[in-house]
Amino acid sequence: MNWHKQKSDHRGEAPDIHPGNGMLVAVEVLMVALLAFAPMAFGAVEAWSEQVVIGLVGLMVAMVLVRALIYRKSELAWSWTYLPMILFLGWAALQLVPLPAGLVKFVSPGTVSLRSELLAGVAGADAAQGNMTLSLYPHGTRHDLRMLLAIAGVFFVVLNVYQRPNAIKRLLIAIVAIGAVVIALALGQDLTGATRVYWTGPLGRGRATAGPFIHYSHFGQFVNMSIGAALGLAIVLLHKVFRRHGMSAAEIQDRIHHPQMRAVWILSAIMIAGVVSVLLSGSRGATIAIAVALGFAIFGLSRNRKLKQLGWVVVGAVVVIAATALLFEFEGITGKMESLKAGDQLAQRWQILKDLTVSWARFPVTGTGLGTHEFVFPMFDRSTVLELATHAENEYAQLLEETGVVGLGLCGLFLAMIWVNWGRAVRGGGRSVQVAAVGLGCGLVAILVNSLVDFGQHTAANACLTAVCCGLIVNLSKLGAKREDEIPVVKLTGHGWMFGRAAMLAGVMLALGWAMLAADRETRAQKAWASAKLVGAHLAQAGEIGSNQEYAELLLNAEAAVAAAPDNVTYGYQLNYLRWRSISRVQDDGAVVLTPASMAYAKRIVGELHQLRPLCPTYGAPVLLAGQLEESILKDKGRGSEAYLTAFKLSPGDPTACLLAAKVDVRQGRYDDAVKKLERYLQRSGGFSEVAELLAVEGRRPELVMDLAHDNYDWLLAAGTVLGRPDVSPALAAQANRRALALLRTRCEASDVPAELLIRLAKEDYRRKDLAGAAECYKRALLLDYGQVEWRMDLARVLAEENRIPEAMSEVRVCLRLREEYADAKVLLGELSLRPGAKLE
Repeated sequence: MNWHKQKSDHRGEAPDIHPGNGMLVAVEVLMVALLAFAPMAFGAVEAWSEQVVIGLVGLMVAMVLVRALIYRKSELAWSWTYLPMILFLGWAALQLVPLPAGLVKFVSPGTVSLRSELLAGVAGADAAQGNMTLSLYPHGTRHDLRMLLAIAGVFFVVLNVYQRPNAIKRLLIAIVAIGAVVIALALGQDLTGATRVYWTGPLGRGRATAGPFIHYSHFGQFVNMSIGAALGLAIVLLHKVFRRHGMSAAEIQDRIHHPQMRAVWILSAIMIAGVVSVLLSGSRGATIAIAVALGFAIFGLSRNRKLKQLGWVVVGAVVVIAATALLFEFEGITGKMESLKAGDQLAQRWQILKDLTVSWARFPVTGTGLGTHEFVFPMFDRSTVLELATHAENEYAQLLEETGVVGLGLCGLFLAMIWVNWGRAVRGGGRSVQVAAVGLGCGLVAILVNSLVDFGQHTAANACLTAVCCGLIVNLSKLGAKREDEIPVVKLTGHGWMFGRAAMLAGVMLALGWAMLAADRETRAQKAWASAKLVGAHLAQAGEIGSNQEYAELLLNAEAAVAAAPDNVTYGYQLNYLRWRSISRVQDDGAVVLTPASMAYAKRIVGELHQLRPLCPTYGAPVLLAGQLEESILKDKGRGSEAYLTAFKLSPGDPTACLLAAKVDVRQGRYDDAVKKLERYLQRSGGFSEVAELLAVEGRRPELVMDLAHDNYDWLLAAGTVLGRPDVSPALAAQANRRALALLRTRCEASDVPAELLIRLAKEDYRRKDLAGAAECYKRALLLDYGQVEWRMDLARVLAEENRIPEAMSEVRVCLRLREEYADAKVLLGELSLRPGAKLE
């Protein structure tokens, strides 16, 4: 019997008699295993879980291609969406190919100029300048490329395995079931107030509110896509139940009790629970995204004349979901929405986007390299956020930064093709399962909206699920064909079919094999580094210098990590940092004591730090540490100063780099440049004493200290302390103290002044012998925080000095009511009772 010539039955399903269908069943099992494993393994963000994901995908792709190779009639599905995906993978791979400097300069002059500028004079960098990669950090690009290969493999498998309605339904049911488990876990953690994932796993953000995920926004994206799958299944069932137009009220009532409606109620409960779990997780982006997506679902229903009557169902679902959410989390929702108005956070995000455009403008066509944001963006970061972000808070901006207009254009083309297929599926071609595209589109819109403020698609769990949803949308668009053999396939005739499929299998397996081996090396490196971190954490907790044996174990594990991943610049830097720690333990009055042997070891450390620079020219940490060792240990101030300025250029947000580079400027008389760097330092750290020391003591420019302190109370106090030294500027110190006091008084006049500021003013007034002013400030502070016993005791002492004995005794008695065994209060009460005017009780 010719499988491709059979007529489909009335439901569009051909008999499952093909001899290769056993492989398809195995692939379906593996797909469910992948979709279940990825979220449950904390989102598959660690090397070992990424390796499992790549292995499962590789096995599925191999089985599909082997089936096509063994069974000649098993054709491969074709879709034009392959084209932008293959081109994007090729573009990312091209970023890793060493190209002649002349060619790189033609396509990306910024890459050549930056490498030449940063690596000038670095030993061993000349060879890297002859042939260079477009990627500024190949290790990061290789990591993201192998994960992209896995995601593309998921898309390929879905297109080739889930072509029939029943197979599509099975996959949708699996997605919903997995999503329901994730939602139930999240709600369970919310109800129990869990602080760790799975109650015993990694720490959450103070509380574990994201189910098996570490990051709440990643959880929100996964749940939103699961809600979309549930909505798609529910619409399919509703479409079947309410298929006929013009039903009477009695018929509608009867259909509501239809057996299939039980599944609809279950799916509705899962969707409501999912939205509530997203709200409880604290992800504002995911909350807004699902609201927009549900509105889009209503639009999708309106695009199909047979589905317009179901629009009221989705509207009702939105109302029920909103009401339930408000019932469970009204205060939390309003608080989160109000926080969107907070200027600081929005301003910081806007600043990051502006900085990303500056980065892109330098590498507009090719980008900096896939997966390089963490190591390149610090050069352009002008925000005041101290934490170093591993990803941008906007997927589209990061994609433009890392892959240029070429990468963003290919990604946009792929999405446009997906939406064309979505429109074709929603309009329908006779298969009831096609209406599931409405729900899948809802989930896709949710992640597209959320990606404006998050990087959830860098998580393997979310990326795999997105690939599945996109693949299902493409297949749903094809189901309008009258016969299954009309679905576009790759047909290789004659002898070419075997060679073509064999070549395809070999190529794909080589690519996925490379990805698997690379993931294995990264897994071994991460495991070794985790062991090193455990030893380091033990040393930190013990607060000890550490023995030679402990440091030997620490360095052995760190060296194993570097051996497994020699192109990982962070491991190389951390290894040399630990080596320096191991030889700098012996100190005399704060100064490191080095023997001739350890001095030679320090020179070796500096050399290896510089050898790391060609791996990632834009990574500032090795440059900064090398500069510190060159200046303070090797006594080479010239090389140290040069390293400090380079480190600041690479990491202008690093407080240490800012301060050390400012010191160089002060030494060389560039005070304006020094002030700009110190302003950055103060934005990131706030430690003003070091700034005052540098400008007033080393630079002999105390007036610049006053300019920088301006109207900041804490900075003015620090300035007064440093400037008050006899050999600096006592006059300016007095001015700083007066300005600080005036500023404090002004702030304390406000009605919403914090109690802590009132206490500061009270102590200052007491120091200046203004007892009445001090007492008034203490009283105002205690009105804001009644239970502060220590403050009340200070008030009692002030009142006693002012000879207001009855008031002082009253305050002491309040202290004893709040703390019955307060010895100091009992002593003071006894002393006051002997004073004239005391009222005894």
